[in-house]
Amino acid sequence: SLAYGTLGTVLAWAGASEESIANNRRALKINPGDPLNPHRYFGLALAHYLAGRYGPAVDDAARAVQVLPDWWLGMMVYAAGLAGAGRLAEARTVVADLRRTRPDITLASLATLPFARAADREHLAQGLRKAGLPER
Repeated sequence: SLAYGTLGTVLAWAGASEESIANNRRALKINPGDPLNPHRYFGLALAHYLAGRYGPAVDDAARAVQVLPDWWLGMMVYAAGLAGAGRLAEARTVVADLRRTRPDITLASLATLPFARAADREHLAQGLRKAGLPER
């Protein structure tokens, strides 16, 4: 399950959403009680978000942050997904929580994330911008 889940998340960062989803789902099926499953849900959420499927992105990100409520990556995808789904008030609340956890986080922080494609980084930035994350 660790191998499938790790591969799934790497594939999400690489922009291979469908392959990412398949691998993360396989990891969850193999070991549904794995304490690392919030990371699998993050991989699913990121893959769905980048594919423009904001509803599933929100659902999976919510599962990740339910277990790891202060995990900034999970919170970022959750906020962006909510914004993409048009749930702006909720997205702004998540960004406010994110900023309490990581006061220094801005859209410029996305430069440190391992996106393979600049368009995917910008897509996440667009959602976070709508959700109220400042540029700098």
